[in-house]
Amino acid sequence: MRFSFVLYSLLVLIQIVFPSIIYSQDTIPSQIIEEVVFVANKIYEPTSLKITNRDFKRLAASFDDPSRILMHYPGFSNANDQANGIIYHGLPSHFSGWQLNGLEIVNPNHLSNAGTFSDVSSLSAGGVNIFSGNLINRYDYNTSLNKDMKGTALAGISNIIIDSLDRSYAQLSLLGLEAGFRNKNKNHIVYGNYRYSFTGLLGEIGVSFGNEKIAFNDLLVGYTFNGKNNKFSLLYSTGRSSNIHKRSLDNITVLKDYFNIDYSSTINIFQLRYNLKIKSDSRLNFGFSYSDYKDRRDALGYIKTMQTDSFEVVSNDRNYIYKLVFHQELKLKNWFVFGVKEINNVFDFEPYHISAVYKFRNGNRWSINPYLQKQISYSNFNIDMNLSALYDNGFYYTPNMKVSYQLNNHSINFIGGMSAQILNPYNENEDYTTGINYDINYQYSKNKFTTNIGVFLHDLNHIPSDNNYYSAINSFNILNLDNIFPNTSAITKGVYAHISKELNNGLWLNLNSTIFDLKYKSSNYDWQNAETNYGKIYNFNIGKKIKLRKGSMFISSSFHYRGGAFQYPPIFFNFTPTVDYSQPPLIRLGNYKRLDLRINYTKGKVFWSLDIQNALNTLNGAYQYFDIGGLRTQKQLGMIPVLTYKYSF
Repeated sequence: MRFSFVLYSLLVLIQIVFPSIIYSQDTIPSQIIEEVVFVANKIYEPTSLKITNRDFKRLAASFDDPSRILMHYPGFSNANDQANGIIYHGLPSHFSGWQLNGLEIVNPNHLSNAGTFSDVSSLSAGGVNIFSGNLINRYDYNTSLNKDMKGTALAGISNIIIDSLDRSYAQLSLLGLEAGFRNKNKNHIVYGNYRYSFTGLLGEIGVSFGNEKIAFNDLLVGYTFNGKNNKFSLLYSTGRSSNIHKRSLDNITVLKDYFNIDYSSTINIFQLRYNLKIKSDSRLNFGFSYSDYKDRRDALGYIKTMQTDSFEVVSNDRNYIYKLVFHQELKLKNWFVFGVKEINNVFDFEPYHISAVYKFRNGNRWSINPYLQKQISYSNFNIDMNLSALYDNGFYYTPNMKVSYQLNNHSINFIGGMSAQILNPYNENEDYTTGINYDINYQYSKNKFTTNIGVFLHDLNHIPSDNNYYSAINSFNILNLDNIFPNTSAITKGVYAHISKELNNGLWLNLNSTIFDLKYKSSNYDWQNAETNYGKIYNFNIGKKIKLRKGSMFISSSFHYRGGAFQYPPIFFNFTPTVDYSQPPLIRLGNYKRLDLRINYTKGKVFWSLDIQNALNTLNGAYQYFDIGGLRTQKQLGMIPVLTYKYSF
């Protein structure tokens, strides 16, 4: 923390020494507008996706949540339609992190237990992001090989960029009621947003979904000051969600029907950012972020089987996480960047189960992450270096480098680097999982045509596991963390291809495919298939803008196909459906396929949208499990249409 104070003092000193420097708004743009990534006329970047508000407002199945449309891009998929978990090159969602405006935050998703096998919270995914798509200026997913990641993660980091709203608006959709406001007075901008879920409104009038009531609401307020030579920003966001399940006495089909379950969560995020322009192309940035996540799950059930009389089952879980982040960064021109992040993570998990004894788990991790970026150009060669490190009970080096050779419209790129991440934060002495990553690709771009072909490799070590086949390469379950130690290695390798084309009549096409293999092993066993070893991912995307006499229409469609997921054999243990970790993931589900459609209509200040996820109502398998009635297959979500009306003021 002393280092943060010194940097902040230096920031104030520079402002005093250079009071006459004129600040230009384009140094730190409040709104970043780019063309759709699919049809960008620049060289496609496979290690970083930058999706603007325009993109995820017109691409199919976004649900105002940009992370959901990552599965339209090469190498990405998801584990379950109910949640926005990010699977990149087969690496599970908890191998990715989250940032807001470049600063680390807790998992910013409501209903983090959505789509999980054992109904436990996820550290990285959930049903709905607390940040509405109307607020997000841009969404970046930077992989561990990209210099802009500026953090620690094995797969990559989702960076949500929120600077200000364009205008005030009111919106009604099947996601909920939403309103945003923006007021600008000279250099001062005040903005905010509130959203209340449509399912919550139905619950208020007595409508439930399968004996469940699901609700969430979000509030965000922000303030921005744009001075002559500086910029100051404040932001506060909070979100609440709940999922109440009532016992079913007449129609018991799954074990959950025996239980009254009360699940709720709260998320708070506060940020302060200060930007100072030193010269026309140099600046100093300072950022502070606090975020916390709390959830609780209380379950009470009475179970009667053929072998036993009715007995009570009680489960009470409490989970608490907060992150404190300081960030200082100095950028000189366009070729030199030096920055430092200090991150404090606090975790506390308190479980109580009547049928078993679980240990309380808590931890406090403090880390410092310095990085130095340098760009070197010579003739047709370009070198981007990111010399980063991590100190947390020892030093870990996480540099990466990109070497590019470009000739006319052709480019050959070699990218290599290292990565690190704590996968078991509930242990203060847990070692970092480390990775060595490579990507080699050829790219061709001309006019509005882009193609890319490449190969990749991620070699991971020190992954938490137990003496059986349980490993964090597959899942992260807080209840299974006794006797865990870093004993697993994993390798995912594959090839990918990407083609995009924009035609003169407003039609654009995008095709991409990824073929990969993800396996893991330990000192106790040889290579095994990981749960997310899908093997193949294919995407086809098409869209067209149509000009009408009054207004305009945009139509898009996306088709996603991947191989089936692997799964541990299901068992019924302690009257609870679970899986058998004494065996590797031997069961493979069927292939996953989904067609999404979207139609937008815009006329003046009015915006209509019909966004349909899974338009063919394909019931893909989520997992198999044993229940009271025997072996069952849980299906994922069917067709979900979301109709939206938005009016801008």
